[in-house]
This record gives sequence, structure tokens and C-alpha cells, in this order.
Amino acid sequence: MKEADRMNQVVENYLTAARAGSREKHTFQLGEVVDSIQRLLAEKTRQRDIAFSVRLPSEPVTLTMDMNHLYQILLNILLNAIDAMPEGGTITLTAALAEAGLRLTIRDEGAGIPAEMLDRVWDTFYTTKENGTGLGLPIVKRMVENNDGRITMESEPGRGTTVNIELPRG
Repeated sequence: MKEADRMNQVVENYLTAARAGSREKHTFQLGEVVDSIQRLLAEKTRQRDIAFSVRLPSEPVTLTMDMNHLYQILLNILLNAIDAMPEGGTITLTAALAEAGLRLTIRDEGAGIPAEMLDRVWDTFYTTKENGTGLGLPIVKRMVENNDGRITMESEPGRGTTVNIELPRG
């Protein structure tokens, strides 16, 4: 019963965060969000022998969007990358300014995703993880789109996965 209650709370939290009407706009620095996530994941990446490389533009990047959405988007993708690399490796998060806004690229050196499965990663309840819910990536996609952005994924089995996120700067 405790596990069922816990899972219910997880689902409720995800659904609440993903609702289109829940979007709030904040003006913040991208670096602050990335630093916060980097600190949160430091122990987990250290334990798994994963290097976390961050490449941000030299000038501060100001965004106006739902800061909590960006935090959840990056955290979810990075946790998936960590899970895909049980033997260690490197995760690289790169941010680049583009004409339309900001392009974030997250690249891991994990197991990769076969082409026939790649099309399904955005499907609600689709998961390959033993204890996965299949909600993480669909909610990430919804959050990106709710903030007028776009997300794509490329992957090659044995070579890793790259997630590209394009967001307006607001």
C-alpha cells in the first residue's frame, strides 16, 4: 500500500507539472539551473564514474519561461543518461545561442536506443526500465512544447544518445 501511495504521488506530481495551465514565467539565468542540477547529481555521477561536462556560452544566458519546467526537463534527461551508462562515461550538456533562442544538447555515451524503439520514447507509459513508469520523456516533451520549444532525440546502439532542445529566450 505504501508503494502504491508513493507511485500515485509521483504520477500526480508529474501530471501537475505537465499541465499546460500550470506554466508560470520566470526570468532567470540558465547557469543557475544547470549549477543546481549539477550539484544535485554530483554524488550519483561520482558513484557511477560518470564525468559531467557543461559547456555554456561565455556571457550569461537569460531565459523567460517556467524555470521549474526547465529544471525538470534537464533533470529527467540527465537521469536517463546516467541510467544508460552503468559502466561510466561522459555526459555533455552544451548550450548555444541561436537566432530563434537557445539550443541545448545533452549527449551521453550510454547503450543507445535501437531505431525501432526510438520512435516510441515519447509515448506515454512506454518504458524499457524495470521500475520505469513511462511518464518521464512524454512529460519532458510536453513541458518543452508548453514553453514554445521543440525536442528531438538521436541515438545509435552502443554509441549513445543525443537530445536536442530548442527554446525561445523569452
